[in-house]
Amino acid sequence: MIGSGTKYGRCSIARPGRTGAWPDWLMQDDWLAQYGLAALIGLSWVLYVLPWAVLAGTGGMFAVPGGDLPTNLAGHIAFQAPGWHWPLLRAPALAWPDGVSIAMTDSNPAVSLLAKPLAGALGHTVNLFGVWLAGCFILQPIAAVYALRAFTALQPAPGRLNAWLAAAAAAGLALLLPAYLFRIVHINLMGQFLLLAALGLAARPLATEAPPRSGAMFALLLLAVLVHPYLYLFCAATLSAPLVGMMLRRAEGTRAEARRFGLAVVLPVGLFVLLNGGLGQGGPGFGLYSMNLLSPVLPQKSGLFGADLPILDATGYQYEGFNYLGAGILLLLAAAAACLLWIGSASRRTIRRRWAGLILVLLGLSGLAVTPHVTLGALDLIPLQSRLLEQIFGVVRASGRAVWVVDDAGVVAAVGLLATRLRPALLAPLLAAGLVLQWVDDAPLRAGLRRYLAGTDAVPAAFAVPAPFTIPPGTTLFRVVPRCGAGAVAATAYQLIALRAGARLTDMRLVHPPTDAVCARALEAGLDAPLIAGETRLFLPSVRDRLRPDRLGAGVVCADVAVGRTCHKPGA
Repeated sequence: MIGSGTKYGRCSIARPGRTGAWPDWLMQDDWLAQYGLAALIGLSWVLYVLPWAVLAGTGGMFAVPGGDLPTNLAGHIAFQAPGWHWPLLRAPALAWPDGVSIAMTDSNPAVSLLAKPLAGALGHTVNLFGVWLAGCFILQPIAAVYALRAFTALQPAPGRLNAWLAAAAAAGLALLLPAYLFRIVHINLMGQFLLLAALGLAARPLATEAPPRSGAMFALLLLAVLVHPYLYLFCAATLSAPLVGMMLRRAEGTRAEARRFGLAVVLPVGLFVLLNGGLGQGGPGFGLYSMNLLSPVLPQKSGLFGADLPILDATGYQYEGFNYLGAGILLLLAAAAACLLWIGSASRRTIRRRWAGLILVLLGLSGLAVTPHVTLGALDLIPLQSRLLEQIFGVVRASGRAVWVVDDAGVVAAVGLLATRLRPALLAPLLAAGLVLQWVDDAPLRAGLRRYLAGTDAVPAAFAVPAPFTIPPGTTLFRVVPRCGAGAVAATAYQLIALRAGARLTDMRLVHPPTDAVCARALEAGLDAPLIAGETRLFLPSVRDRLRPDRLGAGVVCADVAVGRTCHKPGA
């Protein structure tokens, strides 16, 4: 593994220093210490960006959540109500009495399954999303080192000092990827350490030609599918690389490996369907959420070239494909490319042959990320959009996200290649320059991350809660009218307030918006259906003029509030 040799390849520009000048502990191949260094970097990042109130789940961005966070929190809290139900992920308090699965509210079932018994032991609901974020920030650099060690498993292996330098650089850069910092608004998708773990797990068989570890693949994919479907899909694609490599080589045992891989991929989905009560459906818009071809290299939200530089967006939705790599990573990728040219054609052929399976998978993910709307700056080169494509690829409608694994592989491969080919006297300043450039270039995104976590970032008007809202005393059932349209996100924030007050909900905003027909029926029921004892109905300003209190039943008390109008029927 890493550090098993001290030879350098043709791309050895600097003379080696005397190893005796370095402390003995620094020159050892101590894999546990390298992971410890990565964990220390992650813990330092937690202390730098994560306020205590967020870690405790009580303040910061959780105080007045915006965007999708109210929906995520609502499912997380509703699931913690006493009693277990079947399917296991169903929360009856959402869309009472039938309930819905918290997977449909993006409430991170893996974390919520831990929160429920904890809430039962404590006697009150808990918010573990802050702990989840801390875990993501610590595991991200650890997983980067895990992937790096796989990428440097072959000779020429890095010297021991280079191994430490590479581990520190990979760990730091994994936290400084702009696409990762930008993703904070989707709390479950901060679990990209799963992608790095899949990359490391896939790279080991490619490097050693040993059989992949089916049990590890199954465990990783099961965790991924319980965190977020996108992470599962990209992990599964990455883990297919050893099988693809075997197919390209026509290796013996390919069919047996295909069966093992199929089981490792299908069984987590089967368990998810069993726990969830169904598989769920994709959403519309595949192709609009693609990545711009210039996104990786053209500065956006840059500390070096302009914090006000906008995100490249030729479709109106390409924020999902935001993928500026940053000046430091681009520098290291350029250096690695130059090193590849220097090492000679024979070495390049060996690398291509060894890593062909992963290269092909990464090319496939890159193709998915930029299609079917292939855009270059403001130009829509291939505006392909069809109902058929939406039906086939609806499950990955935000196709621009598929490039995350490619980013991870590029960073780890570049650092690993440089570590195995350069002498410490050149590698150390090069990696330091890359880290410093990346840190400076990331400044606007880091500042936005810290403001968002602290709850001081400006919330877009469409996502903001217009004014404080207090649930009428005695409310046991709560409905917001309308549940769809421009006020849907704010409606979810009011539903979250009701859940925290102990009420159940008559309906719930799910991952994908309902059809117009469903919205129309829900609006009609909200305006006309009589209230039951203990129910409160909040009518937003957009429908207040259509409200007829006499239709809501006897004994209903209505009152104007800052966010619209409430009607409440006292309990028996």
